[in-house]
Amino acid sequence: MKGGRRFVEVALSLPLSPTYTYELPQKFRDEVACGSRVLVPFGRKLTTGYVVDFTSQPQFPLEKIKKVSELLDEEPLIAEFMLRLTKWAADYYLTSWGEFIKACLPAGINIESHTVVSISDAGLRWAEKLASSEEKLPHRFRVLKHLQSEPALPVKRLKRLFPSSSFYSSLSWLHKEGFITLREKLSGRASPARRRAEKEPFEEALPGSEKPIELTPLQQEVYSRIVQEMDKGSFSTILLHGVTGSGKTEIYIMAVKKVLAEGKSALILVPEIGLTPQLSRRFGSCLGNTVAVLHSGLGRGERLDEWWRVKRGEAKVVMGTRSAVFAPLQNIGIIIVDEEHDASYKQEESPRYNGRDVAIVRAKMQEVVVLLGSATPSLESYYKAQQGKYLYLSLPTRVSNRQLAEAEIVDMKEELKREGGTFLLSEKLLNAIKERLARKEQVMLLINRRGYASFLLCRSCAYTPLCPHCSLALTFHQRPKRLMCHYCGYSRLSPVQCPQCQGEYLHMVGEGSEKFEEVLKVMLPEEAICRMDRDTTRRKGSYEKILTALAEESIRILVGTQMIAKGHDYPKVTLVGVVASDTALCLPDFRSSERNFQLLTQVAGRAGRGDIPGKVIIQTYYPDHYSISFACQQDYDSFYKQELKFRKWMKYPPFTSIINLVVKGRDRERVKKKAELLAQQLREHRDSSLIIMGPAPAPLARIKGEYRYQLILKGRVRTRMKRCLQQSLEALSSKRISTKNLQIDVDPMSMM
Repeated sequence: MKGGRRFVEVALSLPLSPTYTYELPQKFRDEVACGSRVLVPFGRKLTTGYVVDFTSQPQFPLEKIKKVSELLDEEPLIAEFMLRLTKWAADYYLTSWGEFIKACLPAGINIESHTVVSISDAGLRWAEKLASSEEKLPHRFRVLKHLQSEPALPVKRLKRLFPSSSFYSSLSWLHKEGFITLREKLSGRASPARRRAEKEPFEEALPGSEKPIELTPLQQEVYSRIVQEMDKGSFSTILLHGVTGSGKTEIYIMAVKKVLAEGKSALILVPEIGLTPQLSRRFGSCLGNTVAVLHSGLGRGERLDEWWRVKRGEAKVVMGTRSAVFAPLQNIGIIIVDEEHDASYKQEESPRYNGRDVAIVRAKMQEVVVLLGSATPSLESYYKAQQGKYLYLSLPTRVSNRQLAEAEIVDMKEELKREGGTFLLSEKLLNAIKERLARKEQVMLLINRRGYASFLLCRSCAYTPLCPHCSLALTFHQRPKRLMCHYCGYSRLSPVQCPQCQGEYLHMVGEGSEKFEEVLKVMLPEEAICRMDRDTTRRKGSYEKILTALAEESIRILVGTQMIAKGHDYPKVTLVGVVASDTALCLPDFRSSERNFQLLTQVAGRAGRGDIPGKVIIQTYYPDHYSISFACQQDYDSFYKQELKFRKWMKYPPFTSIINLVVKGRDRERVKKKAELLAQQLREHRDSSLIIMGPAPAPLARIKGEYRYQLILKGRVRTRMKRCLQQSLEALSSKRISTKNLQIDVDPMSMM
């Protein structure tokens, strides 16, 4: 509309559902387009927003509409297709559109503002007077005195230095009196990075250096079927169910090479890039510098550079974790989701989405094939394949006629009867370790608990140190000697005596990976033993260093948590021992049996991947549990049938959909009351097809100082579930009941 006022709808990267209307200044009108980033005032700050629509008739009084402050892009940064994908994700996962748009951009690319406090000349003079005072200064004057030494500080940092409930009132008083000034400072990167990372993720493959891939007849049959689907030029979902070591990676590479030869691009999702270094190297050696890596392990600048390589079309293949599903690839030919069952594809912070499911929707929108691969498919994916919604392809045997590892269960109840006491290693597993080491082979041992001991217990009064912020016992770590919370990060020195009764007998209960490593080093002092868990892989490059040492055989025994269970292919690893296979079964979660089966099957697949047959020994107190017995037999079909009966009986996925609702807050009674009000509204607005469970305290009833009450909404028709929830939230809003601290998790992977 020439000559008149023009307005844009802007999505903000904040946990707010609606878009906001801003007026477009005359100077931007010919340049702005949907997908452009703009700097807009929101409250007293400037923040990045994303233009998603234009309007000439805003729904608000014109005098209340603010103007766009700055246009950040010469050309739209977000493609029209990506706007559609993020809009779908926001609607499906009941989250703000702006948060999903932000998720599709690399960290550091947005411009934000933060308030900086500076001391004025009047403030300096007053601070000098305060310097001579020997009296204890009020909070406001202590803030002012500090600004004498650091004249300009961000408000957030100043608040950390002087925490107080009166901090903002002190700041307001100082500003009113003219002792300080406040200004907004912009930060972030708005344009493509000019530098390149010092070291590219992959080195360019030398001509002739690539070893040709020779597919087995079974691999060729599966690949040919995938090619048939790709050549149709339409959307299709393929579930590739291949046992560990069956050669799924070779098929991935062949499919990617095909689309590259056609001038198209490819997207490969992996659950955790750090856990699949061999897959990364394989793609890099075959495809060279055309591969870009997108994952959180990269530095902010590195990730930004990689993102721009993809955006400019310099990289035709993207490999990354769940957020890479939003990579700005053009002309995609195939999307591959490796280990599609893995819970790491689900983001547990807002926006809560499943990278696998978004990948399927992206493939549908772009009319391409999406290939889901796994040795242990998720129950939902396998069910859809059985229903004919996915094309099912199978690789039931390993390449080169290698046999699956022989598995054996050790009943630890019987071991305890014979030996007495408590211990980590059964006689059978210990003898097997010694036998393999004598043959110069390697061993992997899984104990899926971090730390030295699960918790401390006073033998006199039964006192257990708890996290002050979470409803959990603190885990003891030997190095350093501290008690730590694995949820909020709280830690403290371990007491030498009981704080409650001053007793000296503090017993360590439950063993973790740190304790297991120590025990092994005492039992096998001559062997090279290494531990791989979150504690030993914090530093950048530490993970790769451990795996390189394992490949070079300078590590004989690798002890670790589930980090060692997937993606590793080392021919000399011939024995895998599972020390505590029951951990997952104790969790109050309907997926616990499935997770346990997947973990045991995956870790068993690490043994015998070379020419030497492999052996797996699983120690358990529940030898008859179907998830353990079927994992031992590598029998997915039998596990699936048994688990499906339980899911159908309990009305869990794939027979229903679930929305997990968690109300959080620091006041337990207010949280409980709000959860009860929400439950009341849900029951008033539901129809007979919906099931509402709760409210009840969540399994983790308190995390990071916040109490948590849980409700579960079940139903077969998602639109009805969504309508019920939205009507309930609107009813609460009309009664001025805030739902700010409500966590909505659609299709949760965990009920904790």
